Amino acid sequence: MNRKLGLMLVTGCALLSQAAYSETGNPERGDRPSREAMLLGFIHQANQNEVALAKLAQQNSNSAQVKDFANRMITDHTQADDQVLAFADSHNISVPSIAQINAVRADRTELANRNKEIGSETGEYAFYNVGTGGSGFGSDFQATMDKLRGLKGPDFDREFARAMIKDHQSLIDRLNNALTPDAAGPYVTQARITDPDAIKLVEQLLPTVKQHLSLAKRLNDGLNG
Repeated sequence: MNRKLGLMLVTGCALLSQAAYSETGNPERGDRPSREAMLLGFIHQANQNEVALAKLAQQNSNSAQVKDFANRMITDHTQADDQVLAFADSHNISVPSIAQINAVRADRTELANRNKEIGSETGEYAFYNVGTGGSGFGSDFQATMDKLRGLKGPDFDREFARAMIKDHQSLIDRLNNALTPDAAGPYVTQARITDPDAIKLVEQLLPTVKQHLSLAKRLNDGLNG
């Protein structure tokens, strides 16, 4: 092997190593988070949002039914968040912040739009592109909180119940989609998350979230009946 070819191979291996590391690296250092890290960040933020909304319900609602539901949300989503953070710690995954998540989503959206222009698409992080809305992230969540803070009694209860339905349906859609094979092209067959432990975690969390959705719908029906 001549010296020039050897140098090229070493350089190429170094670049590949950097690419692989950035895929699963620490987002606080500017590394590109893995799909598993992005998913954990999303679930972590969703848990925090639901706890915050439930605590507001304890303050602004006069309904025992709403307060009982809120207590259940605080308990379950706190436990789920502990489970997510423990998983991240045990697997040496840095959970990205909401700002980091939104930055990656914006970057991936721009890349996907460019790829469509040249006849290809990417399914990476695509589980964020589904759902029915809900309180969402960032400004969307803040708008929901601001609206609910201005309401009391029955008006608050009805809006809170609707937000809980939208939030939990959105969370279910995203978790289900994280387990669904990519539709980015005929040669892509892997799940959007591929780590077996991460898949198991999602499968463990889904039943409780689905139960929350059923309870939220029942609460909404009772308030509007």
